[in-house]
Amino acid sequence: MPLLIQRASAGSGKTEQLARRYLQILLNKDSCDYEVDPVSIVAATFTREAAGEILNRILKILSTACQDRSVCQSIVEETLVPIPSPIECQQLLRRLMEQINYLRIGTIDSLFAQQARAFVLDLGIAPHWEIADSLTANKLAQRTLLHLLKLDPQFAQDWKILHHFQRSLSFVRRGALLLEKNRFVALSELLGKTPEKKIPPQRVSKEESESIHRFFSSFNIPLTAQGKPNGHWIAALKKIEYAFTQPLYLKDVLDQSPLFSQLLLEEPRFYRKEIPQEFLRFFSPLIEASQAEQQRLALLREGALHRLVQNYHHLRSHYSFQEGRYTFQEIEEIVSHSSQKISKEEIEFQMDLSTEHLLIDEYQDTSERQHAFLYPLIGDVLAKGGWAFVVGDVKQGIYGWRGGKRHLLSSLEKDYQPYLQKTKLHHTSYRSSPAVLEAVNHVFEALKNQEVVESMKAGDSFKKAAARWSLEFEPQVSAASVACLRGSVTLHKIPAAVGKLQEEIMGLVIQKVVELVQAHRQKDPLREIAILVRRTKFIPSLLLNLREGGILASGQGGNPLADTLAVEVLLSLLSWMEHPGNSAAYEHVNASPLGDLLKEHGTSPATQGAALRELLVDRGYSKCLRAWASRPLFHNACSDYERERLEQFIAMASRFELLGGGAPSDLVARAREERVESPLSQGVRVLSMHAAKGLEFETVILMDLDTSIFGGSTDGMHVQRTTDGKFFIQNSREMTLLQGREHLLKIHQEEQWEEALSLLYVAMTRAICFLDIVMMEDVNGKIPKKSMAGWLRTSGLEDHCFDGLSLQDQRKKRSQKSSAIKKNPCSFEITSLQRPPLLLKRTPSKENKKGVRLLSDSFYNRNARSHGIFQHRVLAQIEWVKRAVSHPLIEILEKEEDRAIFDEEYFFSKWKKWWVTSLEVWRERRFAVVQKNELLVGTFDRVVIGSLEKTPVVAEIIDFKTAPTLEKERCYNQYKLQLEEYRKALQHLLPTLRHIQTKIVWI
Repeated sequence: MPLLIQRASAGSGKTEQLARRYLQILLNKDSCDYEVDPVSIVAATFTREAAGEILNRILKILSTACQDRSVCQSIVEETLVPIPSPIECQQLLRRLMEQINYLRIGTIDSLFAQQARAFVLDLGIAPHWEIADSLTANKLAQRTLLHLLKLDPQFAQDWKILHHFQRSLSFVRRGALLLEKNRFVALSELLGKTPEKKIPPQRVSKEESESIHRFFSSFNIPLTAQGKPNGHWIAALKKIEYAFTQPLYLKDVLDQSPLFSQLLLEEPRFYRKEIPQEFLRFFSPLIEASQAEQQRLALLREGALHRLVQNYHHLRSHYSFQEGRYTFQEIEEIVSHSSQKISKEEIEFQMDLSTEHLLIDEYQDTSERQHAFLYPLIGDVLAKGGWAFVVGDVKQGIYGWRGGKRHLLSSLEKDYQPYLQKTKLHHTSYRSSPAVLEAVNHVFEALKNQEVVESMKAGDSFKKAAARWSLEFEPQVSAASVACLRGSVTLHKIPAAVGKLQEEIMGLVIQKVVELVQAHRQKDPLREIAILVRRTKFIPSLLLNLREGGILASGQGGNPLADTLAVEVLLSLLSWMEHPGNSAAYEHVNASPLGDLLKEHGTSPATQGAALRELLVDRGYSKCLRAWASRPLFHNACSDYERERLEQFIAMASRFELLGGGAPSDLVARAREERVESPLSQGVRVLSMHAAKGLEFETVILMDLDTSIFGGSTDGMHVQRTTDGKFFIQNSREMTLLQGREHLLKIHQEEQWEEALSLLYVAMTRAICFLDIVMMEDVNGKIPKKSMAGWLRTSGLEDHCFDGLSLQDQRKKRSQKSSAIKKNPCSFEITSLQRPPLLLKRTPSKENKKGVRLLSDSFYNRNARSHGIFQHRVLAQIEWVKRAVSHPLIEILEKEEDRAIFDEEYFFSKWKKWWVTSLEVWRERRFAVVQKNELLVGTFDRVVIGSLEKTPVVAEIIDFKTAPTLEKERCYNQYKLQLEEYRKALQHLLPTLRHIQTKIVWI
């Protein structure tokens, strides 16, 4: 079978194609009419929602095909798989429903988790471990940090070095987030060598400052063409002289004036004129010393981070084991190193899973660690003759910040070129109207125009990124189902007046966004709207402004339950009960409609708190919260939205108790941080562009596009890894150049530009009908040009409009059309499905109680078991070998009669009386058959089938066993029952067989 890679643009139906491919594998029977076991198919993607959508699509296609023959044909179109009948689709649907709990359709993270659960002791993971949620992970991280501060004084010193010898006020929270985020990257080898002496930043001496002032008093300022002192020089020198009137760190000298940074160039110039030699001679030593100081501190900083992460990692791993809570990142890291300890054969043996077919979605988002896990799995599937179907779109690779490498999709094509059948390109959109696609095509087709790209004036990094990105882009067209869909793309420009602060400008942008939402709501109250932002820090402001405008909206992944005053009152009550001295929380409750609750339990806060705490201990969180929330005065004061959030808070408290409970502050923290979707959001969502991937909305509003793509946190803590695995801290552009890492800066900036273009593409293609783009009008030339909005302006994007059917009318027309189609009558009756009785699952090779010896009992240790599994794997790769040819088979099988089972001539001669015309070999073939209310499962090591005119008539089952020489004869008698069960299973699978032989081969 081939490797098929599908490159599909946004909205082109990738999930539909993947679901159909899954069904094609199940419908593609072999020459003996053997059905593929659904458990042998792995379908993996990145999110649980996407995995659930794949399963839903598979079941939906099958259920529709049970009544519509045209759907049966569409399942296998463009393939050689026979068209199934509605009855076959019904039978396949029943098979899937019976095994739905065993289907391997899930996330890539779940593949790591399955392997980790199978090898808990081998990998050193805590027994019965669970995935830690974000709150638990943060709690463990802070606990680790506090413990290290208490035990290791050097830990705090390294933290000060990391921040240029300055201790941050928000040390614990920021430190935990930083170390947890970069935990595994910073464990790598350092890019540069750390200085031995950890000397703090040096200051410019008083004598040097005085000499600078003396120099300026005698320095002749360059003149203009008119013979007057140059104004630019006068302003620059005043700024420099003022800087040296105060204590100044040597590392900060370069930042005081563009004049100083120019001195590092080969031909230093200031405002297009050469800098006087007198100025060069005086300041060059100081500038070189400042550069050396910055380089020294940067290396010290990287060394400090390396030491911090090493200490943090060991203790953090200990706490994960102690609590039995691991993050997905931890599990990935642990499992990725398991191949050094555990062979692939042993993994399959312990997990009792064999992957024969593999389907992977969104491959452009895989990290190098995930690729290293999936790459050999793909190779193994192809070597066994299975299907490998990979779906990806390099244009949508937007997760580089968390390790996603878009180039891995192309490397997969290159490495498995012999298996690669063809790479499909899908550019037909089944989502967006012609107006939206016209705008998308205009923006990204412009990347192929060299003159337009150069007019952006964003440097070589943008040119190279645009050239690479444009190679993947082809103009998209609307499918027939959406070609008549009404739509529009509108640009809204906000004037950025001179002197306005960034916060004031963003306030105007948010105000415009709220007005757009209100306008869409007036046209259609049921219109689904998404507001997409680059930076999540604007989400709270947007939600607040929308609510003030009378519109309830849901944030990214929902909102914390503390977004309502009703829940806030209960949180204040819990906070005060745990900390009676919290008078602010007490007054908040006392002044609310819940104040009568306090008065019922005493006259003083002390007696009230004691009574309520006793009640909370006796009855628990959920019962107490429900009783308090149901009090008439409080309940009647709440809106419908607040009552809904109260119910969700009570449900959260119930789950909190089931998980072991804890202090009231733990529940309060969970309510303030955990996001919960509200069903009363009225179809308006505010989320980041990254979170919108995979979603679609009738209306999309884009904002926050004028932010520079090179912007980030002020501390500059961007930890990067080079291609050879070494890590470094990515600082500002100027600092990186000073460190002599210009080549790394260029690579990083190109990657940033590619990801920014992909993020813009993803954001624009989320829209079905209407796309509103809010940008700033660059009236003073101060808006960052190296931004998404900068490219939108440069590309010349204008408003687009297409008149046609509304989305509601189009959906109504489609449903009427489908209901008007006259379906052919089914050849079977549709009855209400009833759950069949549960079958007893039996595995003959593992049943000691029936006289069958467990295979693993024959091994004395892991090395022996691994050796046996490896030998099985080697033999499974062999189809036929001529006995006259020298082959490694001799080293595995000692007897000549055993080696004969790999010789075609032997079987033709042996089965001459059956008039056998062809032979077929099954190798490591899994089976599952039903016999007398029992589900018999197992794996045939090797089966040779002789056929007469394509009809199987005779077969031999060969089972490979490993045992000490002295025990072979005793073991042989115990294996007879197992072989008899295998013979019955084969007879059930191939009813035409007249004779079946069994044979044990010792290896």
